[in-house]
Amino acid sequence: MPFFWLPEDNLKDLERRTKVPLLRWSKTAAHLGPALRLTEGNVVDYRTVRTFITDELRSRFHILAIGYDRWNATETVTELGEAGLEMEQVSQGYAGLNQPCQQLERYVLSQRVSHGGHPILRWHADCVGIKTNADGYVKPVKPDRQVSSKRIDGIASGLNALSMQLARVEPEPVPVPNIRVIRRQS
Repeated sequence: MPFFWLPEDNLKDLERRTKVPLLRWSKTAAHLGPALRLTEGNVVDYRTVRTFITDELRSRFHILAIGYDRWNATETVTELGEAGLEMEQVSQGYAGLNQPCQQLERYVLSQRVSHGGHPILRWHADCVGIKTNADGYVKPVKPDRQVSSKRIDGIASGLNALSMQLARVEPEPVPVPNIRVIRRQS
């Protein structure tokens, strides 16, 4: 269940630059409200986002922890931590994202991912690329913001959540081979 936020005052300009229907998405029903939530002003009001997490989401769900990318997250991490939520940094490099990327691909190919037709998440999925390093590890890449209005935030946050889930789940046992030895009778 993804939740996306933008500042209300910049919506029309952002819509013109990104060429995506942000205003329509702000009026499109999704999980627990509109597909795109707006905050007052010309920047996202992170107090509103934090209040939504601590009041609305925590009352509906048992939140074990919140995974985050450390970039520009200090205030939100501190405030949510002070509100009693466990915060865990997720490495955004190859080592931290390889396993969640591979697992997400398995989930998608086995049709175990459902986003309910969420329009923003679908857009982010269309925008994401994959980069592979020399060791064969993969991570998502976003288009250059200087030349593209594409975004992948929903995929990135989903990978953060999947990374945390994978760290908490016991690995599936490797099946014992069912081998029978048939000997030739002489």
